[in-house]
Amino acid sequence: HAGQDWDERWHRIQLLGEIATENSYWLTQWSQDRPDSGDAATLKAYVLLLTGWAIRGSGLGREVPAPRMRQFHDHLHAAVETAQQAATLAPEDPGPWVVMVTAARGLKYT
Repeated sequence: HAGQDWDERWHRIQLLGEIATENSYWLTQWSQDRPDSGDAATLKAYVLLLTGWAIRGSGLGREVPAPRMRQFHDHLHAAVETAQQAATLAPEDPGPWVVMVTAARGLKYT
């Protein structure tokens, strides 16, 4: 119902993302029921991003054990891939690009 109020839509993605990190059953169901939903894909990408950062933690990169850093990178790569799909499904929505830029920073893309 937020229409093209992109700030409001992103706020909702953030709120739903926090909820989905605790229990993502409903998001999985939504994604399966509506594979053409750019909103579901954007949210899924954002949850992958959040989960990746939670795995990595807030310490310095050199302090993160190698297995956790690999999981972090895997999640961020998956977030980029899912956000690219979301951008294709909803090209007018800047949300997928927010995810991609944030993931790219974490992956140290040049």
